[in-house]
Amino acid sequence: MAASSLATSLPTGRRGRILAVGLTLAVAGTLWVGVLAPLVAWKAELAEMVERRKALVARMEGLAVSLPVLQGRLAAAEAATPGLTTLPGGTDAVVAAALQQWIETAASRHGTSLASAEVLPAEPLGAYRRIGLRVAVAGAWQPLVRILQDIEEATPKMLVDDVQIQAGLVLGDGMAKTIDAAFTLYGFREPATPVALP
Repeated sequence: MAASSLATSLPTGRRGRILAVGLTLAVAGTLWVGVLAPLVAWKAELAEMVERRKALVARMEGLAVSLPVLQGRLAAAEAATPGLTTLPGGTDAVVAAALQQWIETAASRHGTSLASAEVLPAEPLGAYRRIGLRVAVAGAWQPLVRILQDIEEATPKMLVDDVQIQAGLVLGDGMAKTIDAAFTLYGFREPATPVALP
């Protein structure tokens, strides 16, 4: 009885067809928004992830192919730079003192002296310890250039960083040009090998 009353209450004719088309469109829209659109988006994300992984595999394969070439270059560079060793010394303080002695000797050899030398805190750098010394030199240009050349040619190798140079004039009869220079000198040492306890 309820089914027959429902059938008589549904619109027929043109209104019934419009209602049927509307309900069909509403069901189709609900299916699209709730089921099909997320599936399409998920498929697009999967395709993008597959492309990224293919690109990563291609890059890794390229790196694997180039590894022997890079190892050969490294071996050639190491063979071409003999004496590329670390500074001797058992502790950071000993190495810093040796570094300071070396730069003071280089300065006096070229007729000048250091205005100041400050030991910087040692830092781990890969498998090594980087020992730094902040150096200030005042005087003529030539001694500074010669000191920097000595650093470049030194064995074991050292690095110069954060170079600051200011030119000045000394007023007087001769009016001499002077410079105030500061730079950081770095040397490297291998960390102490841990002693195995019995």
